[in-house]
Amino acid sequence: MRRVITTLFILAVAILPTAAFAGQIWTDGDGDGLPDAAKFVGRLPSDLVTVQVWIDTQSYAFSYFQAWIERAPCLTFVSATYAITGTTNTIPVDNFTHPQRTGISGTGAVQPGRHGVVLIGSITFHIETIANCCVNPIIDLGNPPYSILGNNPQGTYQAFQSASGTCYDGPVVGTEDKSWGAIKGLYR
Repeated sequence: MRRVITTLFILAVAILPTAAFAGQIWTDGDGDGLPDAAKFVGRLPSDLVTVQVWIDTQSYAFSYFQAWIERAPCLTFVSATYAITGTTNTIPVDNFTHPQRTGISGTGAVQPGRHGVVLIGSITFHIETIANCCVNPIIDLGNPPYSILGNNPQGTYQAFQSASGTCYDGPVVGTEDKSWGAIKGLYR
């Protein structure tokens, strides 16, 4: 019986993935705390847009977080603020290491650590051109810097399993053909 249990344990350990994954990270452009489902239409050049950065750690208790948000070239960084509480040290916002990325990080969360759905902070961008402008959290471990969670006393870290971004687009412009055709149809 002991051999069967030992064999099952070794097989279970062997089939576990090598990377541990936390839940998900997302940006929220409308302030409802949920990942954005569609583009926000009607933005103009010179508009300021703010996205909140949320994480869902599931059951992983973290004491360290690092979130990197990549933005399209049509957006420029304006400012960022932290919303997370209970950390003893928030690291200054990094908007200079990588030209199209903004990093927010913090350490020293109250032990045994925080877990669940947590709002980390907000980032404000300036729209430079009317285009499909998106911001996306970076979770690809092969594309540093990337977003991770860590627990310093245990010396562990976890990468995010999924990410969801926010997109902005220019205003919908009605064409004369459609609007004039509708009017002409009424008077025939």
